[in-house]
Amino acid sequence: MRMRLPIQGTVVADHPHLGGDEKDPIRLVDVDLGHVSWRMAGLDLEAEEMIIEVSPAPYISEATGERTPQGTPIFVQRKTSPGERQGFLNVARQRADAVPRTKRLKVLLR
Repeated sequence: MRMRLPIQGTVVADHPHLGGDEKDPIRLVDVDLGHVSWRMAGLDLEAEEMIIEVSPAPYISEATGERTPQGTPIFVQRKTSPGERQGFLNVARQRADAVPRTKRLKVLLR
């Protein structure tokens, strides 16, 4: 699933090159999308958004309710169901849509 999220940072325009500032790189705003992984699919500087490809987690860890002799919870990893994976995508979409779309990019011309 593709979605768009706001970006922040400083764009450095050094004709003919365009990039991010070393001290303030172009990046996604801080948002927790839940049980998904994502990769950048594109960048829309005019809209100040990154286009990301989101994939649901194929596995999750769950507490068994048991503990080690030291008191640490014991977890098991299991495969997620198709319904859970769709739910993870739905949550990611809701969280992405809830992020305010305020302008956050700064532009530095050189």
